Amino acid sequence: GVVLVALLYRLGREYFGAFAGVTGALLGAFNPFLVYYAQEARMYSLLCFIATTAMVGVVWLVRNPESAAVPILGTGRLWGPSLAPAARPGNAAWITYALGVIGSLYMHNTTVVFAASAGLALLVGCVRRGRLGLCVLANVVAVNVIVLAVFGLYLSTEIQQAKALASASFWASVCICTPAIC
Repeated sequence: GVVLVALLYRLGREYFGAFAGVTGALLGAFNPFLVYYAQEARMYSLLCFIATTAMVGVVWLVRNPESAAVPILGTGRLWGPSLAPAARPGNAAWITYALGVIGSLYMHNTTVVFAASAGLALLVGCVRRGRLGLCVLANVVAVNVIVLAVFGLYLSTEIQQAKALASASFWASVCICTPAIC
């Protein structure tokens, strides 16, 4: 709840300026759905926080394409200069993006759309700035492979849930329990 408001401020300030940051923070602070779900023991407030965290990483990478182009895996001999991990300032943003996407995927089944949109926003942002080179593309692919590998651990459960939702017995039990739906 409260940390989400701070993240909304940072996201708005980073991308659009201080006024947008304050406006975003105020909208988040007084949004009745966010206030309601922050008081419940449900995952919606945490999901908003994690998704916003991923978008902070995306915005930082789009705004700093030089750092986004520094290789995140290996020595960088394939596509750039070899740098020590401490000399890679974009690593924190890549990690923020990856953890935000992974967290959102584990939070809710439908955030697959968010994960794809966040990756697309990163690519489009780099293209619009004229900085989508081989290095950035390799980093996007590497991070998304890591995300898929980590989410792959949960993917079999996702598939089982989708099959259960598609089965007629699930919908029949919903109709029996709540006749107003049928």
